[in-house]
Amino acid sequence: MPSHYTKLLRTTLTASLFLVAIAGAAVAGPFEDAVTAYDNGDYATAIRLLRPLADQGLAEAQHDLAIMYFEGQGVSRDYAEAMKWFRLAAAQGNAQAQYNVGLMYARGQGVAPDCQSAFKFGSDAILVQLIHSAPINLA
Repeated sequence: MPSHYTKLLRTTLTASLFLVAIAGAAVAGPFEDAVTAYDNGDYATAIRLLRPLADQGLAEAQHDLAIMYFEGQGVSRDYAEAMKWFRLAAAQGNAQAQYNVGLMYARGQGVAPDCQSAFKFGSDAILVQLIHSAPINLA
Protein backbone atom coordinates (compact mmCIF):
# COMPACT_ATOMS: atom_id res chain seq x y z
CA MET A 1 0.00 0.00 0.00
CA PRO A 2 1.45 3.40 -1.03
CA SER A 3 2.45 5.71 1.77
CA HIS A 4 0.97 9.13 2.33
CA TYR A 5 4.14 10.75 0.90
CA THR A 6 4.03 8.59 -2.22
CA LYS A 7 0.42 9.63 -2.87
CA LEU A 8 1.33 13.27 -2.22
CA LEU A 9 4.31 13.08 -4.57
CA ARG A 10 2.21 11.43 -7.29
CA THR A 11 -0.51 14.07 -6.92
CA THR A 12 2.05 16.90 -7.00
CA LEU A 13 3.74 15.44 -10.06
CA THR A 14 0.42 15.02 -11.86
CA ALA A 15 -0.59 18.59 -11.04
CA SER A 16 2.80 19.89 -12.18
CA LEU A 17 2.59 18.04 -15.49
CA PHE A 18 -0.92 19.36 -15.99
CA LEU A 19 0.26 22.95 -15.38
CA VAL A 20 3.19 22.49 -17.78
CA ALA A 21 0.80 21.19 -20.43
CA ILE A 22 -1.50 24.18 -19.96
CA ALA A 23 1.45 26.61 -20.09
CA GLY A 24 2.71 24.94 -23.26
CA ALA A 25 -0.70 25.32 -24.86
CA ALA A 26 -0.72 28.99 -23.89
CA VAL A 27 2.68 29.54 -25.51
CA ALA A 28 1.46 27.93 -28.72
CA GLY A 29 -0.55 31.01 -29.55
CA PRO A 30 -0.72 33.78 -32.11
CA PHE A 31 2.57 33.07 -33.90
CA GLU A 32 1.76 29.41 -34.41
CA ASP A 33 -1.77 30.38 -35.48
CA ALA A 34 -0.28 32.83 -37.99
CA VAL A 35 1.99 30.12 -39.41
CA THR A 36 -0.98 27.77 -39.74
CA ALA A 37 -3.05 30.47 -41.44
CA TYR A 38 -0.17 31.20 -43.83
CA ASP A 39 0.28 27.50 -44.61
CA ASN A 40 -3.46 27.28 -45.35
CA GLY A 41 -3.29 30.28 -47.69
CA ASP A 42 -5.29 32.50 -45.32
CA TYR A 43 -2.96 35.46 -45.73
CA ALA A 44 -5.35 38.04 -44.28
CA THR A 45 -5.45 36.16 -40.97
CA ALA A 46 -1.70 35.60 -41.04
CA ILE A 47 -1.08 39.34 -41.51
CA ARG A 48 -3.58 40.20 -38.75
CA LEU A 49 -1.80 37.87 -36.32
CA LEU A 50 1.78 38.67 -37.36
CA ARG A 51 1.55 42.47 -37.32
CA PRO A 52 1.21 42.93 -33.53
CA LEU A 53 3.91 40.33 -32.89
CA ALA A 54 6.23 42.06 -35.34
CA ASP A 55 5.44 45.43 -33.73
CA GLN A 56 6.37 43.91 -30.36
CA GLY A 57 9.77 42.90 -31.76
CA LEU A 58 9.42 39.15 -32.40
CA ALA A 59 12.10 38.56 -35.04
CA GLU A 60 10.39 35.52 -36.55
CA ALA A 61 7.17 37.49 -37.00
CA GLN A 62 9.10 40.41 -38.51
CA HIS A 63 10.78 38.04 -40.96
CA ASP A 64 7.51 36.34 -41.94
CA LEU A 65 5.72 39.66 -42.35
CA ALA A 66 8.58 40.83 -44.58
CA ILE A 67 8.19 37.71 -46.74
CA MET A 68 4.51 38.48 -47.19
CA TYR A 69 5.26 42.05 -48.30
CA PHE A 70 8.04 40.80 -50.57
CA GLU A 71 5.74 38.23 -52.21
CA GLY A 72 2.56 40.32 -52.11
CA GLN A 73 0.68 37.73 -50.05
CA GLY A 74 -2.35 39.28 -48.35
CA VAL A 75 -0.94 42.74 -49.04
CA SER A 76 0.27 44.65 -52.08
CA ARG A 77 3.84 43.78 -53.00
CA ASP A 78 6.00 46.42 -51.35
CA TYR A 79 9.77 45.91 -51.40
CA ALA A 80 10.43 48.95 -49.20
CA GLU A 81 8.09 47.63 -46.50
CA ALA A 82 9.62 44.16 -46.85
CA MET A 83 13.09 45.66 -46.42
CA LYS A 84 11.94 47.53 -43.29
CA TRP A 85 10.76 44.31 -41.62
CA PHE A 86 13.74 42.27 -42.85
CA ARG A 87 16.12 44.87 -41.37
CA LEU A 88 14.36 44.78 -37.99
CA ALA A 89 14.60 40.99 -37.86
CA ALA A 90 18.19 41.07 -39.14
CA ALA A 91 19.18 43.48 -36.36
CA GLN A 92 18.14 40.77 -33.89
CA GLY A 93 20.38 38.19 -35.53
CA ASN A 94 17.80 36.41 -37.70
CA ALA A 95 20.06 34.81 -40.33
CA GLN A 96 17.29 34.39 -42.92
CA ALA A 97 16.44 38.08 -42.63
CA GLN A 98 20.13 39.04 -42.89
CA TYR A 99 20.45 36.97 -46.05
CA ASN A 100 17.29 38.53 -47.52
CA VAL A 101 18.49 42.07 -46.73
CA GLY A 102 21.76 41.28 -48.50
CA LEU A 103 19.92 39.85 -51.49
CA MET A 104 17.64 42.89 -51.72
CA TYR A 105 20.65 45.21 -51.62
CA ALA A 106 22.32 43.15 -54.35
CA ARG A 107 19.19 43.32 -56.53
CA GLY A 108 18.18 46.87 -55.65
CA GLN A 109 14.75 45.82 -54.40
CA GLY A 110 13.27 48.41 -52.06
CA VAL A 111 16.67 50.14 -51.86
CA ALA A 112 19.32 51.42 -54.22
CA PRO A 113 21.70 48.63 -55.26
CA ASP A 114 24.64 48.51 -52.85
CA CYS A 115 27.21 45.74 -53.22
CA GLN A 116 28.99 46.64 -49.97
CA SER A 117 25.78 46.33 -47.92
CA ALA A 118 24.85 43.16 -49.81
CA PHE A 119 28.19 41.64 -48.85
CA LYS A 120 27.93 42.79 -45.22
CA PHE A 121 24.47 41.34 -44.64
CA GLY A 122 25.27 38.17 -46.58
CA SER A 123 28.42 37.69 -44.50
CA ASP A 124 26.48 38.30 -41.27
CA ALA A 125 23.97 35.62 -42.28
CA ILE A 126 26.74 33.13 -42.97
CA LEU A 127 28.42 33.87 -39.63
CA VAL A 128 25.19 33.43 -37.69
CA GLN A 129 24.55 30.11 -39.42
CA LEU A 130 28.08 28.93 -38.69
CA ILE A 131 27.85 29.92 -35.04
CA HIS A 132 24.53 28.13 -34.59
CA SER A 133 25.65 24.99 -36.39
CA ALA A 134 29.17 24.76 -34.95
CA PRO A 135 29.76 21.99 -32.43
CA ILE A 136 30.53 23.18 -28.93
CA ASN A 137 33.94 22.08 -27.66
CA LEU A 138 33.98 22.04 -23.88
CA ALA A 139 37.40 20.37 -23.59
